[in-house]
Amino acid sequence: MPTLAHGRLPRDPEALRVPARLNRVVPLDGLAPRPCVGAYAQVVRAGRVRAGDPVRLV
Repeated sequence: MPTLAHGRLPRDPEALRVPARLNRVVPLDGLAPRPCVGAYAQVVRAGRVRAGDPVRLV
């Protein structure tokens, strides 16, 4: 849950409020816009991801 604290990362209730307010899509004709948040990833090498590890967005 991104709104809860994780290790050294503090609790952040805005983590979902901001995307919910700023990123809305119409899922089906006739429905009102809904919040939409997602991420896709591809594992290129097995291992652990740690805070401070480099991440590349493509």
